[in-house]
Amino acid sequence: MPSLKRKELFGAVASDLKILSALPLIKKEDSEIWDDEAAKFRSKLYSIYSEVSDELPHELEHYLTDTDIRLKDSGYKERQEKFIRSLISKLETESQK
Repeated sequence: MPSLKRKELFGAVASDLKILSALPLIKKEDSEIWDDEAAKFRSKLYSIYSEVSDELPHELEHYLTDTDIRLKDSGYKERQEKFIRSLISKLETESQK
């Protein structure tokens, strides 16, 4: 069972990822805002979320940095969106244990 702090961190990461994943990424103009918000999340990931960051899958880095690919490749975008929904769900489950 995760410690209370770890549970809170998992919940906070999930919450931040929900907000990030809700941002539109349909056209090139969207990517600047998306990338800025992803950079803010990455900063938190390696500072206030550092206790749990090593437990997150490497694919999260791709999700945070591959906006250009998601804009060009709808299949890749779908796979990454499915991945992030699954990760958010897992983090929320961990935060409730």
